[in-house]
Amino acid sequence: MKNRASLVLIELCTMLLVLALAAALCLRIFVWADQSAKENAVRDVALVRMQTVAEKIKATGNIEEAAKAMGAIRDGNGWCIAAGNYEIKITPMDDLEETLGSAHLEAVYRERVLVSFSVCWQEVA
Repeated sequence: MKNRASLVLIELCTMLLVLALAAALCLRIFVWADQSAKENAVRDVALVRMQTVAEKIKATGNIEEAAKAMGAIRDGNGWCIAAGNYEIKITPMDDLEETLGSAHLEAVYRERVLVSFSVCWQEVA
């Protein structure tokens, strides 16, 4: 009888070990999913804000005026808009033509680029 009890105890400990391992893996997956969802939410908000900045640049026809209107600060050769836990960087690009202005916009979150695109507009002479 004593021999059978020790086998049941070993089997019970093995099952607890397997369940603990499965729980640890599930917890890791849930944490990863939560972080991914937060990053995607930040990306969505940043993209909407970047679209607003691009439309403002296109509407004014002047990147400096649009950047100041959006609350940007001068950052090297471009501008930076701090927006909560991410920032939008606006970098003017070399104009291909005399009447065409262009800039590169990117959203940076935790030193990683979330979204980036270029915008072009017709400059008024």
